[in-house]
Amino acid sequence: MIVYHYARIDRWTDKSPFTHLMPMSSLDGILFDGTMGRKAIFALPEPTPRSWTDNRDFSSHAWDDLKKYMGKMLVEIALDPSDSVMVLDQAHTYKLYADGDESIPPPASEEWTRFQAEVYAGEERYWNSRVPFEQYLADPSRFSLPEIIILNPIPRERTRISNQQPLIEEVIREAAESGNIHTSRKLLHQLKSGIPELRPWLVPCEDVVRQGRLLREQQSSHREAF
Repeated sequence: MIVYHYARIDRWTDKSPFTHLMPMSSLDGILFDGTMGRKAIFALPEPTPRSWTDNRDFSSHAWDDLKKYMGKMLVEIALDPSDSVMVLDQAHTYKLYADGDESIPPPASEEWTRFQAEVYAGEERYWNSRVPFEQYLADPSRFSLPEIIILNPIPRERTRISNQQPLIEEVIREAAESGNIHTSRKLLHQLKSGIPELRPWLVPCEDVVRQGRLLREQQSSHREAF
């Protein structure tokens, strides 16, 4: 079974070789099995799961917020029966922050005390929502915002840089369309020089940057004409 993890690009270059993908992200809050601050690898059931991109409760905001905490490069992980994997429903904690900073009351207020109690209860519901990965697959509809966590290191040979790279494409496209050609070209150079597996995939991205540069030059010429 394959799951999908968005890794930081700088952790996957030739200059930073590694043998295992390590659990490096902290689980939110207190784990209610008596542990605290345990590390995990966070993953998703699909590259861009509709449960996150078009959620029935939170629209697209959940995906936009999740992207702030993920890397940009999509990596496929082949799970093994020996892996410690579970699925939790992030909706239990996300709904507390769905309105951004506006949903967080000022500290030392009566509302803050009440909010803290709600956060603690939400984190407990989040942790209690955990099920083994196989049980999640039997009925995914039970989860609003499914989040896969892997608690053990994954050997590098069980990982593969995906042929799909939606977040990198998004960054390059937005930079090129906004006229920020320097940013998109810098990212392309970083990927080509540091991650050889991505070089064939980068060809169409270079076309996007080239088109963006041409569009910018045309717009500049048009302004000069007036």
